[in-house]
Amino acid sequence: MNELRQILDEMTDIDLRLATPGVLVSSHRDELLARRRNLQARFDGLQERPDYLTQVSAYTDALAARRLPFPA
Repeated sequence: MNELRQILDEMTDIDLRLATPGVLVSSHRDELLARRRNLQARFDGLQERPDYLTQVSAYTDALAARRLPFPA
């Protein structure tokens, strides 16, 4: 799950930086796009693993737990 979490967190961070207008110079943007493609390839590779759905379920459960105002 740690690998999945790391990949998704990094992809989200990159997506947010790319979506912010006027912040990046073109060379930095190109580097981020290349990093994003590499992360996507790693993520696609994880989907081939037999424990993929277990990892995704654990990740989404962890996200949901962070969003709850009080322990369930």
